[in-house]
Amino acid sequence: MDRGLDKLDPRLGDRPAPLPPIDPAPPIDPAPLIDPTPPIDPTPLIDPTPLIDRTPLIEPVEIPRAILETAARGLDKLDPRLGDRPAPLPPIEPPR
Repeated sequence: MDRGLDKLDPRLGDRPAPLPPIDPAPPIDPAPLIDPTPPIDPTPLIDPTPLIDRTPLIEPVEIPRAILETAARGLDKLDPRLGDRPAPLPPIEPPR
């Protein structure tokens, strides 16, 4: 077996050079270097609160149909002080 420079060693003669002894690797410590974090308990499920409150914020009020159908003055007709008279228009001020 031709191993290059080994032939220059007269002590070996025709024998191949012995391989250097293999140092066994130090055993790997199975213990981790960092303490593992303990497992976290899963968060218990929380009942979601509804986004829409089902109770009405304003109580419905019945408005008599006769009031809704009279004239085009709208809410002015609901003022009991006016009776059947329409509410007076606000005065118009001339521009200055």
